Order: sequence, then structure tokens, then C-alpha cells
Amino acid sequence: MENEIKTETILELKKGSTLALRVIYNFYSKKIFFFINSYTYNKEISEELVQDVFIRLWNNRETIEIDSSINSYIYTIAKNMAIDFIRKKRIVILPIDSVNQMEISNYNDGELKVITEQEESLIKHAIDSLPLRQKEVFELHRNYNLTYKQISTILDISVSAVEKNISSALKKLKFYLQKKN
Repeated sequence: MENEIKTETILELKKGSTLALRVIYNFYSKKIFFFINSYTYNKEISEELVQDVFIRLWNNRETIEIDSSINSYIYTIAKNMAIDFIRKKRIVILPIDSVNQMEISNYNDGELKVITEQEESLIKHAIDSLPLRQKEVFELHRNYNLTYKQISTILDISVSAVEKNISSALKKLKFYLQKKN
């Protein structure tokens, strides 16, 4: 699988080629699903929003800039749609495993620290501050418990790239959270 969509495919999409849309959909749909699901934590909603992303891409195909990244364009649509959905539904999303993501320290008696909304917001902001690829890799690993190999297959990157992204993300998150506390 290639690492990017060719300019010719984007030009064909702009002209109204459904085949070009199918090529782009096949290339991005799984990645976009995991990306959106990192916001919604709901499979059905995420699947529906993925479809909406490609409908919006189709409806706005004539305005796509050839010189800009189709990758950034699609992820921007996906992020905006996920955030809009959450705002409209006024959903407060706290993944069950978010507590597992936190390193529980200063608790020698085995008590579980309850994460406040403010702390959850800080964690979410820290994760959102990561570069897109690092965030994507980090969330696939932490939220979905995918192995490095599975992530490398989904994102079409090497296992070592996955390792580097996770390592770098953890360092940045630790620094960000220490700075804010």
C-alpha cells in the first residue's frame, strides 16, 4: 500500500470520479474510524461519522486544494465532525480505561484515585497537543490496546516508527502534565 494518495486521484475526485472517492475511502476509512472513535468511544457513532466525513469530502470536492495535503483535509473534517457531534449531544466522554492510563502514585494502601473533570480535561488537552501522528498512534495503543504490529499495519508504518511515536508521546505528555501541575 502506498503512503499517500496521488495528485491524479485528487484531480479525478475534483472532476467527480466516484472511483477516485472509493480509492480515497479505502485508503483512509479505517484510520479515520480509529481517529473519530478516540473522540466518541462509540463504534456505531464513529462508523456513522466516517460515512459523513466522506460525504462531506464528496460534497466539497471542488474546493479541495491540490497543493495542500488531502490527509490534513480529511483529518480536519473528521475532527470537526467528531467535536461537533459531541457538542450537539452535550456528551461528556470519559473512557473507562482512562483511569488505567494514569500512573497512580502516592497511594500505598491500594486506593484508587478518582480523576476529576479538571484532571480529565488536562489529560485530554495534553493528548490533543501531540502531533497528529503521535496522537493517533498513542490512542490506538492506549485506548484500544492494539499491539505495535497491529498499529503499524493499520497506519502503514513500521513497528519501529510506532515505538518511536509512543515513546515520544509519553515523554511529551509527562513534560506537559508536570508543567501544568
